[in-house]
Amino acid sequence: MRTGIFAAVFSALLAIGSTVASPLQRRDLDGFTVCSAAGDAITPENISYTDVVPGTNVTVSLTGDLSTVVTTGASAHITAVWLGFITVLDVTVDMCADVTCPVQPGSNITISFSFPIPAEAPSGVTVNVTAYGYNGDGTELVCVENPNFVVQ
Repeated sequence: MRTGIFAAVFSALLAIGSTVASPLQRRDLDGFTVCSAAGDAITPENISYTDVVPGTNVTVSLTGDLSTVVTTGASAHITAVWLGFITVLDVTVDMCADVTCPVQPGSNITISFSFPIPAEAPSGVTVNVTAYGYNGDGTELVCVENPNFVVQ
């Protein structure tokens, strides 16, 4: 099992552990769990990421089923918090950078993006990673989190 910052989409991309019935749908997503109420526009099926090492770029991919149109301007907001109050990562990325938006409902979508991990980020520590995906109009598409993400 990988350890790193995005093991939480979203380890943030996303944090998903076991399968439980509603209102929250939980899936095994490499330590990520869905943190939004049932009915999300993207139902995550897989989260993958490269090693999360301070001072390097990480690439995150989230694959899922789409129940609404993803519009131009869609974005992902990822945060990593250490010790409950120290923000070590706060980044927003364009979800349409690697996908041609709009993307129609009924599609299986893979969204990939890269972002830098600050060199100052502590290594060998556990952080809480949360990733929200927002449509171009600001409505929430998905949320994933991993409260036990280990930075390498």
